[in-house]
Amino acid sequence: MTRDRIPSVGYFNRRSLETTESDVDGIAILTIFGVGKLLTIQGRKKLRDRLSEPQTAESSPATDNATSVRRAIAYKELLTTFDDNILNLWDSFESSVKKNPQANCLGYRPRTDAGVGPYTFISYSDVKDRVVRLASGLSSIGLQEDAPIGIFAINRVEWVLTDLAAIYNRYPVVALYESVGPDAVSFILDHSGLSTVVLGIKQVPALLTVIRGKQFASLKNLIIMDESITSQQKEELQSFKLKVYTLQEILEAGKEVKEKAILRPQHLYSFVYTSGTKGSPKAAIQTHSCMIAQIAGVRAHLEEPFSGHVHMSYLPLAQVFERSAVHTMLSLGATVAFYQGSINELFQDISALKPTFLVGVPRVWGRIREKVLRNLEKQGSIKRKFFEYAYAAKQAAIADGSSTPIWDALLFNQFKSKLGGRVRFVLSAAAPLDPKLGDFIRICFGCEVIQGYGLTETNGGITTCVMGDRSNGQVGRILPCCEIKLVDVPDYGYFAKEGKGEIAVRGPTVFRGYYKDPEKTKASIDSEGFFYTGDIGEWNKNGTLSIIDRKKNIFKISQGEYIAPEYLEEVYSRSPFVDQIWVSGSSLKRHLVAIVYPESSHLIQWAKDNNLTGDIDQLRGDERVKKAILADIHRVGGEAKVHGFETIKEIEVVGEGFKKDERFLTATCELNRFKLNQHFASVIRQLYENITE
Repeated sequence: MTRDRIPSVGYFNRRSLETTESDVDGIAILTIFGVGKLLTIQGRKKLRDRLSEPQTAESSPATDNATSVRRAIAYKELLTTFDDNILNLWDSFESSVKKNPQANCLGYRPRTDAGVGPYTFISYSDVKDRVVRLASGLSSIGLQEDAPIGIFAINRVEWVLTDLAAIYNRYPVVALYESVGPDAVSFILDHSGLSTVVLGIKQVPALLTVIRGKQFASLKNLIIMDESITSQQKEELQSFKLKVYTLQEILEAGKEVKEKAILRPQHLYSFVYTSGTKGSPKAAIQTHSCMIAQIAGVRAHLEEPFSGHVHMSYLPLAQVFERSAVHTMLSLGATVAFYQGSINELFQDISALKPTFLVGVPRVWGRIREKVLRNLEKQGSIKRKFFEYAYAAKQAAIADGSSTPIWDALLFNQFKSKLGGRVRFVLSAAAPLDPKLGDFIRICFGCEVIQGYGLTETNGGITTCVMGDRSNGQVGRILPCCEIKLVDVPDYGYFAKEGKGEIAVRGPTVFRGYYKDPEKTKASIDSEGFFYTGDIGEWNKNGTLSIIDRKKNIFKISQGEYIAPEYLEEVYSRSPFVDQIWVSGSSLKRHLVAIVYPESSHLIQWAKDNNLTGDIDQLRGDERVKKAILADIHRVGGEAKVHGFETIKEIEVVGEGFKKDERFLTATCELNRFKLNQHFASVIRQLYENITE
């Protein structure tokens, strides 16, 4: 069995994610001789029949350039709520408080001088009491309804308390990624007009860096979540005419309870800033109705009893995906617990918490798999072959809809215990999951793997696979809170009459536009309310959706980072070696590769200076030439301060440039990426095979 490398996810970029050997050691590989054929249970025919049935219905007919509008077949109308009495996020949370006030709501691991303790939980009733006090305290320092409030911290109890307090007081939430750079912080402070930011102690230095270089007229209050702010830090912040409080001081100021603000579905919940690859971030406007509809769609779709569920929150809450997941859990009266804040300790936290489901990302699962396979190599050929035999047997059984109690008892339950032993399913996020990695999770950890598709502008999910659907290459059924049509993209050869086209989404979950940017809003949402995603989809026979291409030139690599190839091509074209360059990447690959047509005069002169002879076609095959071009591409990239994930890892030097008559260039002389992908598909595959980690 070969070991594939699984690249990283955007949130973990520039971070170490080294699990310790103890995380996967102790997975004892039993050496058993004379094991007969695997006994399997009868296949689950009923499930297979259900999954093969059509899953969508037409809500309006096809047009000349678009497919019919499709929605979930089981619902005549799009879902806007999961309870007619719940119209906003406070109603959703308070409903759970009333149903089970003593249930565990939020969990954390306290740190003491002796180390990190076991998880401690706060009940729904206690969380509500703290939230109301915090909301009252925020009001006491002068925050008015509808004034946005910033949250700048890692995932933690105080993040959610502040979020709920903002909901209570009707403050739109502006979330900043805890590791965001100073330029983005500066833009968001200016663009949103924040008067108050609640932040963690570790984010204080980053904020100081920003405000030392620029003053923000609207910024008045800083609230530090921790008590450990130094007097020097506090004095410097106050020198910029900022009022500095601790969160505990705000809680103490809120003893006189403030009445909850009037909340209607159309009121703003959040401005969600996209992480854009170049230029300034865009702020997607979310209302309470967006979030409630999303929660309703997820609850109706997953067909999973959530009573008693425990969720580990570690993906950044600044992302709409994780925030939707947390509010869905709160609506169900489930438990949300937080990691310590260190990715290195994530698996220790998972083992201690024993969650019932996980939002997985390829980076995490890839590292676990690499550790397991690396340990197998150390244990000798017999143990490795036993694992491979068991793995293949369970893989075949899963494909047949069968279970494998013998193999689970002998081997795979030991893997499952490393995740606490209670994980029922993994929801894969951030980037598409390599099918081989998805199989590994199912086989070794004994849980369902659910993939989905969504964007910031759709408030998270658009489609999601159902429990038991183990097919690869598709992103599931439409959530019952939105509807989809596919629209012709003739330049790329995709036509709705063939069931292929750009995915356009409509429904109550779709964002209300970009804050302070009517032009981009108008360009993204048409007169019928459809948001154009820029992704190319294809309908499958059973009504599930597959993502087959992107109309947008921006794409995501497996790290979860977005890549703007046009920008990178402009940067790398600054190299005197480069005449034309096409940057390529994949959502299943960690690195970028490129096809380069060299600038002939410079290359020939360089070759002469380095005692090389030949024409362009001869020189392009010389490894020394390739290394020189790649080194200079890295040089200009460094000068432009491109990110590490934007660096070209491998190149192919070609002897002919991209021409219009070969349709590699459009009529406006832009790269035709669709044709380039088709023509160089085998070359790109070889470049990735050449990459060694």
